[in-house]
Amino acid sequence: MATRKWYQDPKFSVPVAVALVGLVGTIVTVLWSRQEEATDKAQSDSPPAATVPASSTGTTTTVPPPLPTPSPVVSFPVVVIDDANGDHIAGARVVADEQGVSTETDSQGRCTLNVRPGQSKLRVTVSRPGYRTQNVELTVFEGMDPARIRLQKS
Repeated sequence: MATRKWYQDPKFSVPVAVALVGLVGTIVTVLWSRQEEATDKAQSDSPPAATVPASSTGTTTTVPPPLPTPSPVVSFPVVVIDDANGDHIAGARVVADEQGVSTETDSQGRCTLNVRPGQSKLRVTVSRPGYRTQNVELTVFEGMDPARIRLQKS
């Protein structure tokens, strides 16, 4: 008489198979509900999608909601000039102190600072090796003429 392995005996294999199917079903159910919760949360956090007619046949197309607009910025130009001779200074570091925004002047001594709006006055620090650091307060508005900052040699 041949001996059977445990998995060949229906007294053992059927209950084990039923238990495994039940365990897999539970895991799938838990994962599915977590996915649905994440999807519901994502949909509640974003604006609803718009449905628009795709053609004259009456079919519709779902248009995704618009992407959030980036924070607006105010761009204002700066020109850094040597106080003694009027030459433009290249490579000067220009920093908007309160906002931590910085840039460097180009070969014509020009640069543009992009800062968040909301302040009509902005403190700016301009520095360049060989020159004294200059701290100035600028009135900021869209479309302003370049702020001309003069540096003195140290």
